[in-house]
Amino acid sequence: MIKHLRPAIMLIVLMAALTGLAYPLAMTGLAGRLFPYQANGSLIELDGKIIGSELIGQNFTSDGYFHGRPSATTDTDPNDSTKTVPAPYNASNSGGSSHVEGSRRPGERRFRSAGGDQSLRQN
Repeated sequence: MIKHLRPAIMLIVLMAALTGLAYPLAMTGLAGRLFPYQANGSLIELDGKIIGSELIGQNFTSDGYFHGRPSATTDTDPNDSTKTVPAPYNASNSGGSSHVEGSRRPGERRFRSAGGDQSLRQN
């Protein structure tokens, strides 16, 4: 039985190394050499500062492109700095976070009683 298991285990290890390590590393290296701008994220710079990517949050209007899903982001109103305006393709909010407005410290939860008032309870 060991005579049959050894080649099977060796084949699994070999294929895992080839498909899980060698192939992805080779493709990443090849893409970096052939397409360095695209492989590094197609970043947009303004005055030496990275301000975004050509690939995230673009408002395509031509029928030849898929239409991106607008996000629910806002930006400062250029006419009145005390107000905000919708900015549906604002890529600055494309990162994830577990924090939301009004979030509490770890270990605290918000509970709402039947009367509608909110209180904090320590876990």
